[in-house]
Amino acid sequence: MKRLITLIIAIFIVIAATLFYVGVKTEDTFRGYIEKYDQTWKEKYDLSIRLVSYSKSLLSANAEFEIDVIDPATRKELAEVVKLPLRSKFKIQHGPVFINNGIHLGIAHVNSNISISDLVSEIYEQDFSEYVEDARISVDVDFGISGEVGTEIIIDGIDIYDKGSKNRFVFSPIKISLHSNNDTNPKAYKSSLKFDNLTVNL
Repeated sequence: MKRLITLIIAIFIVIAATLFYVGVKTEDTFRGYIEKYDQTWKEKYDLSIRLVSYSKSLLSANAEFEIDVIDPATRKELAEVVKLPLRSKFKIQHGPVFINNGIHLGIAHVNSNISISDLVSEIYEQDFSEYVEDARISVDVDFGISGEVGTEIIIDGIDIYDKGSKNRFVFSPIKISLHSNNDTNPKAYKSSLKFDNLTVNL
C-alpha cells in the first residue's frame, strides 16, 4: 500500500514539474516570438509590437499585446480611422498534449478573438455601426516541440450595406495560414479571398 501511495505521489510530482516547465517554456517562447517580430516589423514596416501583460497558471496563461505605428505623421493619419495602439488579448493553453482537432503534441496553443468594431476609431464608430455588420477576427497559433510555428487567421464575412443607395458589398470569410520556424521568417504562406456577392448600384 505504501509503495502504491509513493508511486501515485511520484506521478503527481512528475506531472506538476512537467506542467511547470512547459508553462515557463511557453512564456519564454511567446516573449521571444513577440520580440523577434517587433524587430522585424520595426525594420520593414515601421511598426512596433509589445507584450503588455502576461499572467500564467499551471495549465494556461493570459496575455495582451499592442501594435503601434512608429512614425508620428503616419500614426496621426491612421489614428483618425483606427484605434491606436491596436490591442489584443490572447488565451494560451499549455502543452505538451492537446486534444483539439485530434491528439497532438506541442508547447502551446494560442487563441485570440477580436471584433472589427473594436478597431475602429471613435470618429467612425457611428458610420461603421450604421453601414457594416460587425465581424470577428480569430487568430490561432500553435507552437510545436521542435520550434515550428503554425498560424491561422480567419476574418469573418463582412457585409457592407447602404440603405439609402442600396449599394451592397459582401465579402466571404478570409483565411490566412502561415508556417514558420520560431527562429526564422515564415517559410510557407497561404491565403484565400473570395467574393460571393458584389453588387454596386450607380
